[in-house]
Amino acid sequence: MKGDWLVAMPQGLDARKAMIIGTAGFTAMLCVMALEDAGVRPQDGEIVVRVPVVASAVPPWRCCINWVIRSLPFPVAKVPMNI
Repeated sequence: MKGDWLVAMPQGLDARKAMIIGTAGFTAMLCVMALEDAGVRPQDGEIVVRVPVVASAVPPWRCCINWVIRSLPFPVAKVPMNI
């Protein structure tokens, strides 16, 4: 894997917590953190996070307790494996 494809683990998040959240949840959490870095604050209003129906067992926004986050699930398309 190329090193420039990797993202540093945020402070306060260890490998176990990252695995519990899962890839989709971790990505959603990084998006919320990017909004915070851009100056968007919880008092600015709620945000919407789109997650696959089969997303992580533990919602990533538990790490973002000050936010009002609406999770909108979307169906995951079945992709044929005989490519």
